[in-house]
Amino acid sequence: MPVCTIHLLRLDQGVSIDAFLRSLFASDSAEAVIAVSQVRKPIIEATRIDSTLLNSTPWHLLLLCKGVASANLASALTQQIRTHYVVYAGIPAKIVDSYHEISCKLNAVPRPPLLCLQQDGSPNPSSTGGSGSKPSSATSSSGTSSQNLELDDSLLSFASHLKSQYTGPVSMLNLLQFHTHPDAVENYHKYGKGFATVAGKRGGNAKVVGLVVNPKDAPRPDSRGNPTRAQSDWWNECTFVHYPSIDHFADMAADPAYQHVNRTYRLQALKDTALVCTTEIDTAPYRNARGAKL
Repeated sequence: MPVCTIHLLRLDQGVSIDAFLRSLFASDSAEAVIAVSQVRKPIIEATRIDSTLLNSTPWHLLLLCKGVASANLASALTQQIRTHYVVYAGIPAKIVDSYHEISCKLNAVPRPPLLCLQQDGSPNPSSTGGSGSKPSSATSSSGTSSQNLELDDSLLSFASHLKSQYTGPVSMLNLLQFHTHPDAVENYHKYGKGFATVAGKRGGNAKVVGLVVNPKDAPRPDSRGNPTRAQSDWWNECTFVHYPSIDHFADMAADPAYQHVNRTYRLQALKDTALVCTTEIDTAPYRNARGAKL
């Protein structure tokens, strides 16, 4: 299983995303790039692992790159980065090799209708006691865990804000740490099966599922800090999940069927998680510009 590098980047003051990407694809680091996404907002914030850094940093970009050597970005790029967070993950070769085709096919699929929300993404009055303004108790739990994924005012507000700027697909980066009890991973696998059913009705699809690793031949350490830190004490897995729009993601969160698998399996499995909404950037113009110069 090839090891890939996940970069979360906060760019230096005055450096635009466009300018950085032009530099990236003009550098030797370009060949390793699999995907580039603009970071929009954390949906679920980490509570244990690197929580201050992850939650308080206004990230700009997510890069998914082939190999561990790609962790060392070209010096012309590092000069443009203020904060850099690195995770290594083993990802199946068939996903690495065909990621672009997978992503293009998902983006080309017609959007399915929303099932729980109104078609404009607003709460359905029939499920909100007629107010149409707040999620009902059926979709909003008592807040037993800050790691919960549910339809709440914060998610609705973010969805409305994002749609004022962007209406395309979203890709959710999920960093996962499991409890160490024997049932944790099994519970998450059960959640995954339930998720596939509920999310699949809305076009949700896990494009990347990776196992977090700590390769000894990496040119730089990942962001776990102490290199001897136990694997069980840091991130264990990562996923990158496609949704046709932010409304389709919110619609899934509003579904009682999703909340059942969320509370029964997901929350029982996770010790910590960070869920970050991103929107993928079309890299073709940057790659083409590089090709024209070669």
